[in-house]
Amino acid sequence: MEISGKDIIREQVKGEVIAFVTGRKEKPTLNQILGKVKSYVLKGFLTKEELMQMLEEIEEGVKSGRVAPMSPGKIERFQQVKEAIEKLLETI
Repeated sequence: MEISGKDIIREQVKGEVIAFVTGRKEKPTLNQILGKVKSYVLKGFLTKEELMQMLEEIEEGVKSGRVAPMSPGKIERFQQVKEAIEKLLETI
């Protein structure tokens, strides 16, 4: 199976959102995530629909504990990044 550039970008954004949610040591800031998301959407690498689908996948993983052991803090951080991305997408 061949991996496309779009797949790599999608996995990169997904990984950064998960790092933010799980609080990994070298986690990106919310502004860094929003900057990448905005850039990738404006350049046509990702669509708004693809981003929303990706957020749904991450949300399922957070709530089920697949992403990391579930905690109220992780759910709060996920909601924070999801709301910020949704607001950003409304302005693009």
